[in-house]
Amino acid sequence: MKHFKYFLAFAVAWMAGVISSFAAVDDTFTANTTEGVAVTYKVLTEDGTTGTVQIGIGGSGNRAISAITVGSVTIPETVTRDVDEVTYTYTVTAVRSYAFEGCTKITSVTLPATISVVNSYAFYNCTSLVTINIPVDAQVPQINARTFYNCSSLKNITLPASVTYIDIEAFRGCSSLESFSVPSSVTAIYGGAFRGCSSLTSIDIPVSVTTISSTGSGSNSNNEYYSPFDGCTSLSRVNITDVVAWNNINFVNNCHPLRKCYEDGNETALYLNGEKITHLVIPEGVTSIRQGPFLYNTGIQTVTIPSTVTYIGSWSFFYRDNSKDVGCPNLTKVIINSTSIIENTSSNKTLRSCFDDDGNKVAEIVLPEGLTKIGISAFIGMRGLTTINIPSTVTSIEESAFRSCTGLTSLTLPSGLQYIRKDAFYECQALTLTSCVFPSTLKTIGEQAFYNCKGLTSIEFQSGLTSIGALAFYGCKNLTSITLPTSMSSLNTGVFQNCI
Repeated sequence: MKHFKYFLAFAVAWMAGVISSFAAVDDTFTANTTEGVAVTYKVLTEDGTTGTVQIGIGGSGNRAISAITVGSVTIPETVTRDVDEVTYTYTVTAVRSYAFEGCTKITSVTLPATISVVNSYAFYNCTSLVTINIPVDAQVPQINARTFYNCSSLKNITLPASVTYIDIEAFRGCSSLESFSVPSSVTAIYGGAFRGCSSLTSIDIPVSVTTISSTGSGSNSNNEYYSPFDGCTSLSRVNITDVVAWNNINFVNNCHPLRKCYEDGNETALYLNGEKITHLVIPEGVTSIRQGPFLYNTGIQTVTIPSTVTYIGSWSFFYRDNSKDVGCPNLTKVIINSTSIIENTSSNKTLRSCFDDDGNKVAEIVLPEGLTKIGISAFIGMRGLTTINIPSTVTSIEESAFRSCTGLTSLTLPSGLQYIRKDAFYECQALTLTSCVFPSTLKTIGEQAFYNCKGLTSIEFQSGLTSIGALAFYGCKNLTSITLPTSMSSLNTGVFQNCI
């Protein structure tokens, strides 16, 4: 019995030795690259003599290569190792967090097409790294948080077509990066993704992008970080291929790529298929224009709105923020082919709030034929407006439609006009009518309609006019000739008061 116990103990010990000699999940080993760089791998899966491995074991300070490694590192698709005369072949599928942390002398890293995960901080503080190559056909679903953080020499990077989002601060501090092409598979760019990329001058945004946000992805979606382009002081050019797709992007918390460069007083512009957009034409079929896509843009000079648009967000093209102009400061002409946005304005929804919040920029507006009325407060306070056409189809100019348009010098009233409502041209002090004869179709002129319009010198009313509201022509001090129709039996209070 005693001998049997010794034999059993020996057998167990022998079996344990044999078992331990086999390769296993979580094993680590090193293998050299073609450049002779020793790389540490960790086994992720194993199936017989094959399996998968990751580069590095994870954790700050646990580098996959020596910190003094110099030059290029090319990671192969597969690596092998021998255990007790058995050769195991592993496919390289992941780059672990901190795998290349602080490797300040490497200049180029090429990853294999088999890579499917590149973890956060993988290349953190690789300050001499100039080039990263990830094959286009690699199946990498996202660029994780701070993957290339502080790769301050990075200039060239190739990303695979599988990437769907760029997470928080992925390229933060890549201060040598001059241009960047977002893959056509990306739908979202998150907080601080390119923060501090001070040399970045242009970026390509594909039609797939729907969100540019200062928040993070997934569990970080409620956390506020920085704009993805915070500190991008040189980013003056955004390249797009489709105006409709660009218009549909949700710029969460005003995270516009051109913002920082614009705020620093530099020229900025969108480029459509390589051509700088100076005359922005929104395509037919678009029904709404969001606030955000066309702000911070010095290149846009004219805008054409299609007939299909029924909604324009406030401050879509211009507003003032903390006494600073924000938007399209060189926008001077707007061509509007939509009747809806002119006819359905209100005191809380004006064209000034969409195109010219400052009130001094847009000088010319072209309105479409088929328009039946100019809505309430449509152009109120647009002091820079000097020229506008009133289409022949307009029958009513609603309350305060042109109130305080102090730069408006001339216009022609349409022959079928029936109503000029209260305050319609209030304080339009430079206004002179091309024809001083009001049309015979005109029925009423509202209270204060031409209040203090000092540019009027003579006016003639036709038969059919039945009412002129109180103070309608108050303060029109240069009026020297007034012809009233026989259909007028009386005047309201102060119609021509202070017209001396």
